[in-house]
Amino acid sequence: MQQGFPIRYWKKIRERNEALDCLVYALAGLDILNPNFERLAENMAKVEEPEPEETNPVPSSPKDAKPKPQRRPRGGGFVDSWR
Repeated sequence: MQQGFPIRYWKKIRERNEALDCLVYALAGLDILNPNFERLAENMAKVEEPEPEETNPVPSSPKDAKPKPQRRPRGGGFVDSWR
C-alpha cells in the first residue's frame, strides 16, 4: 500500500511469459472486434438441413464433365523478376 491505496505490480516469476502474451493479444483482439455473442449463438443454434445428394454424381458423358482449368504460364512481370 502506498499512501493508503493498494498498488498493483507485476512480479516476474519466470524468464519467459508466452502464455500471458497470448492471453493479452486475444483479449485485445476481442475488444477490437467487439462481436455480438448473442447473435452468433442464435446462428449456431440454427439447424441446417443437408442438401439432397445427386443420384448420379459421376458425369455420364464427356459433354457433362467440367473442363480442366488451364494453367497460366509463368510470366516475367516485375513481381516475379526478383527470384
